[in-house]
Amino acid sequence: MSQISDIRQQVQAGTLRLDLDYVHVRSQTGEWHHLVFPCWISTEDGQLLFHFRAGQRNAVSPEIAQLFDLSFGGGLVTVGSSDWLEVSARTATGVHVLLRSVSPVPHQTYSPNMVLSAAFDFGRIELPLSNMGQLSLPEVDQYLAGTLESEEERDQIAVNRPIRDWFQAVIPGVKLLIEPNGTSTVLQHPFHGELPSSRRCCYVGEVSGGEFCLENKDGDLEVIFRRDVDEASVEEARRIFDGILNAVGFMHGCHPWPGYFSHGRRGQTLECWVRPVSELQKGVLLPMRKSRMYFSEDGRNLFLRAAEFFSNEGEVVRYYNRSLWLMRSACDKHVAFPVRLMTLCSILEGVLKRFSRRYREDVDIATLRLGDADSWRSAVDRAGLDWQEFLPVYESRQTIRNQLAHGFDPDPGNRNSAREFDAYSRISGAIYILMAKRMGFRGQLERSQLEGDDLVDLGAITT
Repeated sequence: MSQISDIRQQVQAGTLRLDLDYVHVRSQTGEWHHLVFPCWISTEDGQLLFHFRAGQRNAVSPEIAQLFDLSFGGGLVTVGSSDWLEVSARTATGVHVLLRSVSPVPHQTYSPNMVLSAAFDFGRIELPLSNMGQLSLPEVDQYLAGTLESEEERDQIAVNRPIRDWFQAVIPGVKLLIEPNGTSTVLQHPFHGELPSSRRCCYVGEVSGGEFCLENKDGDLEVIFRRDVDEASVEEARRIFDGILNAVGFMHGCHPWPGYFSHGRRGQTLECWVRPVSELQKGVLLPMRKSRMYFSEDGRNLFLRAAEFFSNEGEVVRYYNRSLWLMRSACDKHVAFPVRLMTLCSILEGVLKRFSRRYREDVDIATLRLGDADSWRSAVDRAGLDWQEFLPVYESRQTIRNQLAHGFDPDPGNRNSAREFDAYSRISGAIYILMAKRMGFRGQLERSQLEGDDLVDLGAITT
């Protein structure tokens, strides 16, 4: 595992350089081709690149040249998932790596002094069944098809040991904001006695019949989930873990995209990979103040309700995930503030529509309009919220949305910054309150964090 950890850290730091041996490329037709020239992996500008270098003595064969589109003909090239390649190789330290979704079109090409160097981008480095040695090419084919074990082997393993899922993910650059459970180690000095203890920040709880642990580790957030299962499928187990990750993103205002992911079942690694991800933490307002999230029971309860909610399937879950992604992306430091406001106005209406009497999952949400204040009030009432308390949100949304949707004042000096920040705070708070209601959260959330400490008491959802 130390070798895999080293690879993960180098990928995130952007310093990866891995020389490869026993390199084989799998074409779209399933055939394997051996590359006899030097190959390696590197990171560059946040991308993973697969390189090879070929000289006159080991020139690229016509088959390989055609496979990697080395015609140098120029022009527009369209590449889809059906065109992607897989590369199977072993590192110098003996770690088996599988590169998935390798683009056949060169990212870079160099041809100095009759030596061809080419680089191709890909998404992530997989470490298939990392607790085993180098896989044969037929075994890699079985892995790609998801059938590495026979039914007899699965039945035998199930008899010998209980089925347990174990997930681990690392989200780079994100800090745990919920009150941690501490693990401490007390050192006993032979002369001084007990020395100050060390403390690790973690949050442990239960969700969907399993146990999770969120822990700060070396500036990153590690997420672990374990669960004994009976007839649960791999897809169901993965959906539950994805729900925990999405709950992390919901509570922490970050894209919950792992840089490292591992899933084991019955003591065998089913999936393990690393990829470069960066700048996941965004400047979005959080569902509640950091101090309340850290110290209050509301912070822990909201996370549990979010994890249960996002572990389910359905149109509302997908829409909320998409809305939160848009919300975080719009609150990036490089996005103009009016664009942020316009996006939040759109998200607010989309979230509130799901409380409308006219909403059904089989109806295209884009065609459903809330319209006038009476329609908004009806949806707010069905959400179980007080319309008079929600009215400032509606008024801010109408003012900001109409100003931005129907043209804008080109003179920045005419902007009313105070009004814009109030609208930003009110609309963000309303989005979180409506989502929390749908999740079944019971507790208190801030109405508008930038305007004060006024809290909203949330009861049961109205159906």
